[in-house]
Amino acid sequence: MVINEVASVGDDLIELYNRGDRQVDLSGWAVHDADYVAADPATADQRYVLTAGSTIAAGGYLVLTKGVDHGFGLGDIDRLVLQRNDGTTADETSWTASQANPSWCRLPNGTGAFATCAATFGATNVERPAVVCGDGVIGGTEACDGVALGGRTCMSEGFASGTLGCARDCASVDTSACVARAPAVVINEASSEGNDNIELYNAGTAVADLAGWSVIDSDPTNTPYVFPAGVTLGVGAYLVLTRNTEHTFGLGGTDGVTLRDAGGATIDTTTWPASGAIPAWCRRPDGTGAFATCTAATFGATNGP
Repeated sequence: MVINEVASVGDDLIELYNRGDRQVDLSGWAVHDADYVAADPATADQRYVLTAGSTIAAGGYLVLTKGVDHGFGLGDIDRLVLQRNDGTTADETSWTASQANPSWCRLPNGTGAFATCAATFGATNVERPAVVCGDGVIGGTEACDGVALGGRTCMSEGFASGTLGCARDCASVDTSACVARAPAVVINEASSEGNDNIELYNAGTAVADLAGWSVIDSDPTNTPYVFPAGVTLGVGAYLVLTRNTEHTFGLGGTDGVTLRDAGGATIDTTTWPASGAIPAWCRRPDGTGAFATCTAATFGATNGP
């Protein structure tokens, strides 16, 4: 009795094969993956025990399906062990990245070494055909094939949403229909003394392109500072604007700052009471907290108490 074929995609199928000349009673036999540890009860669900009366005829197959028989998934890199009802190991196999996609099987059937194969569960194993872009099966050096994306999505590729595609040559995924994550740039700190500094902070998960964005104080007659092309703000990074170096307006004892995107939409705004921005008016924690007067100015660094 041997493990004859497994797949780490789809229904995580496991095929057992009786290469002997008589029926085998598999009652109490079990299969488990690499996550099962006999001494750890928390991993018990990574092992499946065949029910009483389970048999395989001579030359026959038994295919176990995730969610119908066993309850564990087979990983892209994993191991499968077949145990007799006395707990001894009858057979085992392991595979590395993508080897069990579409299946990992013995060639020749039942007796040979394991290799990546065409999926033939319940039938004689056959070699995998040459890699063909467009057959819907990821093979060789293909990054994807048609709708087969290897579990990748727009979200796994760093986008907010959308539909991931596959390039025509199957060499790369196509992100043209993915929606980029919106930058979460906020006003993080301001001071109405000294150089009238204004600090922006990127609390998001994507680099923000600030070209065309602007900042202005509460006086609409003042000239806003508009960011030139090429100015970006990395994730978790700070950008400090200084009077007479970037902006030209002063921040008053009672004032405020507004941040607008390139289309003129208000992204963030804050105002402070008399002397509220001395020494600084800042968010705690950075990027997400409420504004309050801070005991120290910390421009370009984490806001303090």
